Amino acid sequence: MPTVTCCNKGVTGKAGRNVLQNLGFTRVCSLSGGSSNYRSSMQGVGAAEVPEPAVARQPKRPEM
Repeated sequence: MPTVTCCNKGVTGKAGRNVLQNLGFTRVCSLSGGSSNYRSSMQGVGAAEVPEPAVARQPKRPEM
């Protein structure tokens, strides 16, 4: 199963893809244009037909 990185506009997603590739992941790609591009490209499509991109978030660092 491929791993897809995603951010709001695509820049950080591409950086994440590069990090994963450098760590040896072979099936990894970035969502072109980020989640904002994904949402705008789906306007006019019924909401039930458009899945939200899955988001894996980093855990918050403990405050010191």
